[in-house]
Amino acid sequence: MEQFWKRYFVVVNPFSGVQKGRQRFVKVVQPIMEECRIKYDVIFTERNLQGIEIGQTIAHDKYDAIIAMSGDGLINEILNGIMNRVDKEEVLKISFGAIANGTSNCLAAEVMDRYGDTSVENAVLNSTLHVVKGNKGVILRFLTKFFRYQ
Repeated sequence: MEQFWKRYFVVVNPFSGVQKGRQRFVKVVQPIMEECRIKYDVIFTERNLQGIEIGQTIAHDKYDAIIAMSGDGLINEILNGIMNRVDKEEVLKISFGAIANGTSNCLAAEVMDRYGDTSVENAVLNSTLHVVKGNKGVILRFLTKFFRYQ
C-alpha cells in the first residue's frame, strides 16, 4: 500500500462520540493504522481547550500530518493554536485530517460527501480509511489555505 505520510500526530478527544473516543480509537483507528504500517504518536486530551495548547506547541517538523479524532471542535482548537504561533506559515504546510467521532460529525460529513460517502453510522471507520488512503478532502488541505488568507 502506498503511504502518503511518514508519521501522524493523532489527537483524540476521549469525551467525543458520547464519551467513546478512546474506545473507538483502540478498536477501529489503531488497528487500521497499524495494518497500514503508519507511524503515529497519539495524545488523548484531558481538558477543555487543550487542542489550542497542542496547536501552539506541536513540534511540526516531526510530523507530516496532524489528525484530530473528535467532533468539529478539536480541529478548530488545534488550528486556532497554530494561528497564534510566530511560525504558523511553516506549520500550515503540513496536512490536517479529521476522523469523525462527534455527535453529528458535520465537518467530516461535509468533506467526505466529496467521495460519495455520507454514512453517519460508520463515520469513524470511513473517515479513518479515507485518512490512511490520503484522500485530500478528508486531509483538509483547503482549511490551511483558508486560514492563510484570514
